[in-house]
Amino acid sequence: MRLIYLTILCLNVVFKVTGNDSSVMDDQMDGFDSWLFGATDEDYQIEETVLEEDNSDKTEESINDFLKTEEQTNSQTDEISLKDLNEKIKKLQRDQNTCQAKLTRLEAKIEDMKENYDERLTALEEASTTTEPSLYSLTTASSGASTVSPLSKPECKDYKILNEHTRSVYYSASLTTQDDGFCDMSPPWVSYGSVSPSWSGPGWYRFQPPAGSDLARRPVGRSYCGTSAAGWSNSKLPENPGETVDIKICFNSGGDTCKWSRAAKVTNCFSYNVYYLGETPNCRLRYCGSN
Repeated sequence: MRLIYLTILCLNVVFKVTGNDSSVMDDQMDGFDSWLFGATDEDYQIEETVLEEDNSDKTEESINDFLKTEEQTNSQTDEISLKDLNEKIKKLQRDQNTCQAKLTRLEAKIEDMKENYDERLTALEEASTTTEPSLYSLTTASSGASTVSPLSKPECKDYKILNEHTRSVYYSASLTTQDDGFCDMSPPWVSYGSVSPSWSGPGWYRFQPPAGSDLARRPVGRSYCGTSAAGWSNSKLPENPGETVDIKICFNSGGDTCKWSRAAKVTNCFSYNVYYLGETPNCRLRYCGSN
């Protein structure tokens, strides 16, 4: 068979060399293919169609395999993500339990501290009421005189509060009418202005924010402290806990820093002072607070 095919190829070369029409030889080759292999052009077209359909089936199969692989990969990824999420939730629950345990221990410590504080306070109060000298008595370095403990001073535990924000030396009121402004005077002596909300007559008082933590130590002008004449004092205050001294409180008005005055007492209660205050000389005079 090979010999026949080689003979035909040689004849084709001879035709081309001798200048004969190559198309004649091509037709002869086509006829030879039909005789030798029994195949026609239609047979070749059918074979090409079969190959294309086969390739199409393989392509579709490859796409399905790829989609299946992707689906498996995504499923595995989702499982991993869900597992990580569950681990994080468990960790948060463990952290919450740990914080709750710490909070419980802290609350227990606070309760213990309260109990210890109450016990110590009771012991100090009992010691301060004894007639024998005790460790809680304080002695001044200058005179050597014994000073009573603040815990034994009733005014250090039983006092009233002055804490209005309008009582601060930094507050300025609009005094356009006689009814504007406050005074530390009880009815029926109030002729104009208003009685301060926290004023309840003569007695021991403690200044607290936002009014301030103590009595003002310098004069301020009209309308400050929510009044017409602001009360202040530059008297020397007690230095030793439990010590009580007399002071003078002035009221600033019309350029006179001490146009009116009032005698008062002040007791050192260790971390704060309390004042025994009387009624102001007239209305729109007020005891002012500062820090």
